[in-house]
Formats: sequence, structure tokens, C-alpha cells
Amino acid sequence: STQNVIFIFTSNAASQMIFDITEKGDDPSKFRTEIINKIVSDGIYKPELINRFDDVVIFHPLNKDELSQITGLMLKKLAKRLQEKGIELVINPMLISKIMEAGYNRTFGARPMNRAIQEKVEEPIARKIIDGTLAPGSKMEFTDAHFPPAVVAPAVPVLAAVSAPIPVAVIPSILISPPELPPL
Repeated sequence: STQNVIFIFTSNAASQMIFDITEKGDDPSKFRTEIINKIVSDGIYKPELINRFDDVVIFHPLNKDELSQITGLMLKKLAKRLQEKGIELVINPMLISKIMEAGYNRTFGARPMNRAIQEKVEEPIARKIIDGTLAPGSKMEFTDAHFPPAVVAPAVPVLAAVSAPIPVAVIPSILISPPELPPL
């Protein structure tokens, strides 16, 4: 029976409008009616659905302190799982900062944080456990060296039309020639 149950639904509906309101220094909860009207007018939710809710709460975008707390809690959860395997994960401000940077998305808030922790922390730890360099009784502390700066590939020029013959690739003892292209 759902007689004594509270359902809480979360959504990023009208998130851009909420960001715009907060960037102007206003409180989005003061614009509750306008936000709900936007959600309905954009066809995100039908009025019949919204009318079934007892209340609609407008949340503020997360600030850095809140993100830091969320990241720390998520990392502590991982540290507890590792501790059960006899491995200590050192959670330091640098690790929290790097995960916050990798896992925060303005539109989705802290939801992508789990993926960032999996990619940036869990996967390297798993590789070390598999290759035997991290065993029970070990301590894992991440440093800046574990988070190299992202390499941005140079822009590749896009060719609108090719008037020169297309190069032929030679693979040992096999000649591969592209099919004839129709004239431009």
C-alpha cells in the first residue's frame, strides 16, 4: 500500500531558466509559478501530471561548498568499500577538487559525479589491484600526477571539395583504391 509513502521526483526541467534567475542574483523559488508555466508551455510535463503533485519545490543550483560535500561523501563511501578489502583511500582536498571538476555539469548538477569517481578513482585503483601493485594493507593517495591536464587536439581542417586525386593506401602486398567519386 502506498498510503503512508512519500514520492519525491527530481527533474532538470526549466534548469536553464533557474540558472538565469540565480545568475541575476534572484531566488528561483520566488519565480515558482513562472517556472511551472514554462515547464508546461515547453511541453516537458502536462498540467495534469503537475496537478497530481502536492507540492513543487524549486531547488537552487549547487554551489562549490555543496559540491565539495557531496564529492567528499561519495568518496567516503568508496573508501569504506575499499577499507573492507584492506585498502586505505586517502581523501584529500586535491582529490575532492579534481573529482568536482571532472564530475560537475551545470545542467545535470552532481549526477555525473558517480561516473567521474568510477573513471578517475575506481578504475585506476582496480588496475593497480589487478596488476598486483595495490594489495590489502596498502594505501592509495592520488596526487596531481594522477590527473594530467586534458590534451586538446588541434582543429582538423574540413575540406569542402576535393579536386586532387584521392590518395591510395598501400598495405603490404595489397593495393586499396577508393571507389570512383561522382564529380562535384
